[in-house]
Amino acid sequence: MPKTNLDVLFGYYYQLAEQIPIPIVMQDYPQTSEVEMPVDFVVKVANGIPNVKYLKLEDPPTPTKISAIRNKILDSLGIFGGPGGVFLLDEL
Repeated sequence: MPKTNLDVLFGYYYQLAEQIPIPIVMQDYPQTSEVEMPVDFVVKVANGIPNVKYLKLEDPPTPTKISAIRNKILDSLGIFGGPGGVFLLDEL
């Protein structure tokens, strides 16, 4: 998988947020998007762009990444697990 330029991706979300005054959901699904979003990047976007409110996390194993994000930003970002409920109980 080619390395994603995270500065460009942050700029995309920033410009999107400037154009639309509604909550934004990021989707982390590198298996199809070929874009990897490390925990620190998700935290940077959530903290730096006020209308990014949710993350749909589909990069297994999701419980590990959810815990890492939660440890850094607590409850300011809603997180939905995505891989068909496979990790539902662990994600709670």
